[in-house]
Amino acid sequence: MTKSTDIMDYNFPYNSSIPYVLELLEPCQKQETRLNLWYSISGSATDILSVLIGPVLYYFGNRITRLISIGAFSVGCSCLAFSNTAIPGLLLPGLTGISIGGTIIYTTSIQVSNLFPAISSTIVAIFTGLFDISSFVLQIVK
Repeated sequence: MTKSTDIMDYNFPYNSSIPYVLELLEPCQKQETRLNLWYSISGSATDILSVLIGPVLYYFGNRITRLISIGAFSVGCSCLAFSNTAIPGLLLPGLTGISIGGTIIYTTSIQVSNLFPAISSTIVAIFTGLFDISSFVLQIVK
């Protein structure tokens, strides 16, 4: 027996109607606006906190800087994992932590291009392209 995925074939409860269900399937404008706001705040916080990456990398070295990145990324992933409709406030620290962690990893990985002097500019271009395409994730989430 095959299952039908068409909404018209679904057995609705006796008190429901198809227009109500279709209304629930449409994206909520308030949720989308809030997600855009939090993504913008997270991006701004990342840009402001990115100023500190250079001095931390200079004074503490690559290992400590990457450990900070791993911590920020782990906290961000944990916040997103535990956020739900009851605790929506975890989205902002989650997005910021992931963004900061990714920026630090990007900054510390640029040194890899020095290992291959003949194609160093190509490696930097690949890293930059991969980092810039990561902002496309918001469009996928929508």
